Amino acid sequence: MDRIAHSPELELILQCSRTRIASADKAQIRRLLSLPIDWGMLIETAGRHGVVPLLYHQLKKQAADLLPSDELALLRDLYLRNSGHNFRLLHESKKLVKAFADANITMIPFKGPLLGEMVYGDCALRKASNDLDIVVREDDIQAASEILHRAGYHLCALLTGKQLQKQIHLRYHIAFSNHHGVHLELHWHTVPRYLASFSMPEVFDHCLQVSAADIFFFSFASDDLFLLLCQHAAKDFWLSLSMVCDLNELLPHLDTAAIEPLLHKSRSHGRLRMVLVGFYLVHALLKTSLPQAVERQISLQPKIRQIGDAISERLFEAKKKPTETGYLLNKYRFFWAMQERKREKMRMLFEKLRQLPGV
Repeated sequence: MDRIAHSPELELILQCSRTRIASADKAQIRRLLSLPIDWGMLIETAGRHGVVPLLYHQLKKQAADLLPSDELALLRDLYLRNSGHNFRLLHESKKLVKAFADANITMIPFKGPLLGEMVYGDCALRKASNDLDIVVREDDIQAASEILHRAGYHLCALLTGKQLQKQIHLRYHIAFSNHHGVHLELHWHTVPRYLASFSMPEVFDHCLQVSAADIFFFSFASDDLFLLLCQHAAKDFWLSLSMVCDLNELLPHLDTAAIEPLLHKSRSHGRLRMVLVGFYLVHALLKTSLPQAVERQISLQPKIRQIGDAISERLFEAKKKPTETGYLLNKYRFFWAMQERKREKMRMLFEKLRQLPGV
C-alpha cells in the first residue's frame, strides 16, 4: 500500500471509527496527534469513507485540547451538516413507519438513520444515507407503492403495469422520491438476485419489533442483519470503511448464542465466505476481538484472509482509479471469488445475462 496506509492520518481514522474505545487506544489517539498531521488528507479520507461523524466525536471526546481550532471547527460543521440530514431522514422514517403500521403492512427500514439509532446509539454518529431504504414482502409491493403515493412519493421512472412486473421479476427495488427531495428505494430484497442467497420470506419470519428514537418498528434479527449487511457491502464492492463500521457496531448486539446459527445459516446458503470476510475486516481494520467460533472458521480458510487483505488494500490505496471497464472487471472478479459453490457462480452469470438488452 502507499504512504497513507502507514500514515498517522489513517491510524487516527481507524482508531476513531468506532463508538467504543479502550484506554490504550485513547492514549494512542493522543500520541498520534502529537505527530505532524496532514489535516486536509485526514478530513478528505474520512469524508470519502463516511466516518467524519465518528472521527469528530472521538477526537473531541478524547483529545479536544490537542486539536487546531480551524480543523476542529471544520469537523464540527461537517458533523452538524450530517446530523441535520440524518434527523430529517429520521423524521421521514417515523412518518413512514406509522403509515405502514396503520395499513397493517410489515415494513423493515434497512440501513439509514434507524440503524444508526439501533447500533450506534445515535444516528448522528453514522454517515447520513443518500436515500431511505425500506423492505417489504414481494406480495406487498403494490400495497406499499400505494402507501408511498399517499405519503407524497412518486416513482422516479414511469413504469407501465407490464414494465413494473418485469422490474419486480428482474430487479430488487424501485426508486421513489417526494417533493421535499427525499429519495427512497422500495425493496423486496436487499441485493440483486445474483447475490441473493435466500428468500426474504424466511427473513421476515424472524423479524422483530424494536424501539429506537421513540419509534417502534420492525427490524431484521441481529444475525440476519449481519448477513444482509455483509451481502450489501459485497454488492457495493466494500467501497468504504463505513460498511465495516456498521458491522463493528452491530457485533455487540449479536448474542453469543447467535454466532453458531449465523455461521450455520451462512454456510447452508453458500454465504459463509462473505460473512467471514465481514468479520475479518472488522478485526483487521478496527482491531475488534472476534468470537472464538468465528476465529476458528477464518483460520480454516486461508482465502478469507487473502480476500480481506485485498479489500483493505484497495480501500486505502491512492492509485489512479481504474477505467470503468477495469473497475467492472475487478468487481465481477471479486463477486466470482466470493461465490463458494458452482451453482451460485452459474446463477450470477445467468442473472447478469438476463439483464442484457433483448434477452
